[in-house]
Amino acid sequence: LGDVYKRQLLYEMATVSWEHRTAQFHCALALARPGHTQLVTAEGICPGLIAMQPRGTGGFGYDPLFYLPKYAGTMAELTTTQKDRISHRGRATSAIAPQIATLLGGDGFPPTAGFQVPRPVAQHPSGIVVRRASTPRQ
Repeated sequence: LGDVYKRQLLYEMATVSWEHRTAQFHCALALARPGHTQLVTAEGICPGLIAMQPRGTGGFGYDPLFYLPKYAGTMAELTTTQKDRISHRGRATSAIAPQIATLLGGDGFPPTAGFQVPRPVAQHPSGIVVRRASTPRQ
């Protein structure tokens, strides 16, 4: 995401008071088999605020502007492990993992904290591609 969009956001919100700068990242996941109906869904939401100025060098996109009061910093200031645990994507992945394991009759993977972008590892006879989180990055 280019800096121009972040600058534009800050410009547009320059007169917005802190208590009205609420924002959230939202992730929706759905699992379906080709030619079949949707099997399971999950959502993850990460609430925060739009910061007054960018902070941090980690992450991407709006992370330097997305302030998390609980952490007293922006998403870009968190470690990868922290971000994976509390991000909208991490929450959605953690919510869908047990549903997938149930669909697989318990033969799937155990849900784990710090889920990351999954990599394909196997295909279940049902046609579901099983994916497992990679080792968390530090």
